[in-house]
This record gives sequence, C-alpha cells and structure tokens, in this order.
Amino acid sequence: MLPFENLSAAATGEAWIGRAVSEEVAGQLEGTRHSAVVSSTAIHRIDNYMGGGPEREGALAAGASRIVAGYYSVRDGRLSITAVMESVPGGAIEPLFSGTGSVDDVLHLCEQIARKIDEDAQPPITGSARSLRAYALGQYAEAIQLDPDFGPPYVALAQAAIAKHDLPAFSSVLAAARARSGIGPVYRAILNLDDAEMHATPAERVDALAALVRITPADPFHLRELADAELEINRYVEAADHYRRLAGLLPSDSEPANRLGYALMYSGDEPGATKAFQDFQRLDHDSANSFDSTGDGHFFFNQFAQAEQDYMAAYRRDPQFADGTELIKAAWTRLIRQDPSGAIKLLDRYLNERQKQNDPLAAFRVAMVEYLAGRQSSARASLASYLNSPLAEVREAAEKQLALFDQNPGSIAPPVGPALKALLNKDYAQAVPQWRKLAEEASPNDWWTRTIYARVLAETGQTMESARYAKFAPVPEPLRGVGFDLFWYPWILSARKP
Repeated sequence: MLPFENLSAAATGEAWIGRAVSEEVAGQLEGTRHSAVVSSTAIHRIDNYMGGGPEREGALAAGASRIVAGYYSVRDGRLSITAVMESVPGGAIEPLFSGTGSVDDVLHLCEQIARKIDEDAQPPITGSARSLRAYALGQYAEAIQLDPDFGPPYVALAQAAIAKHDLPAFSSVLAAARARSGIGPVYRAILNLDDAEMHATPAERVDALAALVRITPADPFHLRELADAELEINRYVEAADHYRRLAGLLPSDSEPANRLGYALMYSGDEPGATKAFQDFQRLDHDSANSFDSTGDGHFFFNQFAQAEQDYMAAYRRDPQFADGTELIKAAWTRLIRQDPSGAIKLLDRYLNERQKQNDPLAAFRVAMVEYLAGRQSSARASLASYLNSPLAEVREAAEKQLALFDQNPGSIAPPVGPALKALLNKDYAQAVPQWRKLAEEASPNDWWTRTIYARVLAETGQTMESARYAKFAPVPEPLRGVGFDLFWYPWILSARKP
C-alpha cells in the first residue's frame, strides 16, 4: 500500500490523507486469509534500511506481488479518491476504486477500497477519522486520546521507545495497550512480540512470533521470521514445517527451499534435505549458492566426493562467491578423505587466486586446513603474520588459534576454555557435562562443538549417544574466526573410511 498522491488544486492542509488511506486499508487487510500487506510505514522502514529510494522500490524490496497506489483531491470540502492495482511482475495496472465523499467519510471510502482488494477485509481499525488523522501526522498520543482502542499508534510509540532503548517508556505504552480490550488481535500480538524481544528468552520470542503467525496466516514476512528463529534455537522440525508453508506462499522465491534444506539436514532427514536442495537448484539453477548448499548437504551426510563436485561447481559459477572459499571447502572434502596432498593443492590454488584479488585474509582462512593437512609450519607462519593486524578481531583470533595449536586454551574465555582444558587433560568425566551444555546451546551449524561432545562421550564409554552426533560431518565454514577442528578431526577421522 503506497501513500496516495495529493492532486488537490491548492494546499488544503489535508496532506495527511495520503498516508492515512494507506495505513487504514493496510490495517483492514491484516490477518485475512488471502492478503499479507505492507503499509507505507513499513515501506519507509525498508527505505531507511536500504538507504532511501522511491517508495515503489521499497515495496518491491519488501516482496510485494501487487502494488496498490492512487491519488486524491479535496475541493470545497469534498474528498475524491481513486485507487489502482499494479501486478508484479508484468506491470499490468487495473482500476480498483473511485469514490467521493466528505473528508469525514475517509474511513468509509477506505473500507470500500479494502473490500475491493479482499472480500474478507476487516472492519475499519478505528472509528474516528480524527484519530486516524492524528496518527497519519505522527501525533500518536493524540490519536490514542481520540480513540483509546486504536492499535497502530500504540505500536508506533512502542517501537519508537525500543529504538531509543527507553525501557520505561516502552513499559508504559505496553501497560496502556494491555488495559484496552478493544485493541485488535494483530496489534496485541505485535506488542507481545516487541515485549518478548525486549525481555524474554529466545524460546519465548519464538512463541510470541508463533502467536502472531497464527492470526496473520497469509503473511510471509512474520512466517519467515518465525522459521528462522526456530532454526536458530534448533527446533528443526518446526522450522521445516514453516519453511514448507513459506515456500507455498512464495512459490517463485528460492530461499525457503534453501532454508528448508538446512532445517531438514540438521534434523538428520537426508532424503528430505536432498530434495529441498534439489528444489533450490531448480529455482536458482545459475547461482553459486544453490550448489554450495547442496555441497553442504552432501558433506554433512558423509558424501564427500559429491560434496567436492558441488563446491567446485559453485566456484566455477562465481569464483568470488563467499570470497572464493568454495576451494577451501573442497579442500576439506579431500582432507576428510585422507588426501592431504589434494587438499594442499586446492589451498594453494585458493591462495594464488586470492592474491590476485588482494585479499588480506586469505592466509588466515586456510591456516586450520593447512595445519591438519601436515603443513604446520606454514599455518603457524600465516597466523603469526596477523598478530600485528590493525583489525582487533583478526589479531585476537590469530592469537587464540595459535594458542590452540599449542594446546593451550588458557586465552579462551569460559565456558569454552575450561571445557577444552578438561578435554586436553583427559578429564573426560568433567568434560562431558561441560561439552553437553555447549552442544545443547550451539547454533544449528555448529556441529564442530557437537562432534567434540561426541568424542568425550565415546571416551567415557557412552558409545551409543556418541554415535548419534558423530555420524554427521561438521560442514566447513572457512569464514569463521577461531576453529576447534584440531580437537575433533583426528579423532573422528579414525572412525571414518576414506
């Protein structure tokens, strides 16, 4: 919903109507079975995030498949509104609505536009044209005073307080909103989500998102946010269900298939993950990313030769993708197949290619694989060259990685440092609960931590539980900082066939 353009012959003082129509119609469409709507306020947020630009571009960036725009004029106290709808892609434009009335009839005219878009549109989100006017002008406190059950100004005030990190102001707005029983369920759910993001655990935030998704069934934006949040806290099955639903809402968007593949992969569903990554390649067959994701799936499920083919296919499509690190990922496939010379050849190719790009971090990224492939002196020299780096993050990572090569985790902060110390001291009874906690709290892609946990379980005779984690191979991630591969790779290699 773009703001409507003011075509009045002279300045009338009614410039607020353009935004008011967009917000009111969008509000009536929220929560319907057929429509997910992006209002002019949301478009401005996208514009700000992207550095500005025409509002239509903001609408397209938000994923709009239809754009509603229009114009209005006020003459002698009479309001005329015309709305049109543009289909995306294609650009076909069709008339939607034309009507007239007094300025006070703006709510009725908006209701007619909303029902032209979706016959299941909700009633007006406020019964007060004056409150809507105040809201459109950014006078949120006045809008609430004129209509205490008008949800959007509460949301606007709450989000302004969040932006300023003003917790007392946010709490005041939230308490005032919760005291009003007439505020619509969508706005209540948005405020509850804001509250969860301010105060709650990640799991409670997921629950708040799920509540919002239930009452906005056609909205792919919150659904995507929910699925991503579920994946982040390792709720793989729930995330996969929501990515499938998202793919149905966005059939031409390849990313839901990609994310579905990872959710199924982490859940251990090899056939499901394989199919999802195949769907991703079908939807985005020319991209390096689709082959990279497929390679990750093959690597995770121990199909290392196939993973190398995928990584190299990704590299051929775009040698600059992920800073060229597909070659490092391919080197990992050689390393885990006990072909260190093949791994070294790929690393040297990577270093030569990145030298042409003047990449200052290339030697840092290959150090771990170099070390494990038997080129320890070169790996140490590479890391030592970063000890005077002006980038504190790189300098500190190099220091920690060298300390880990020396099996001295003293510079690693708790809880990881003490857990590594227990492992190195072969105090496996103490290491098990430490690594269990780390494994449970690890992000979905952190299978390195889970694999070290599998090692300490095996060392204490808990072989069945160990096998549950050790059967998957940690996907290579060359762009991470400090790696703990030294503590899982030699152990797990002994249990794998070349």
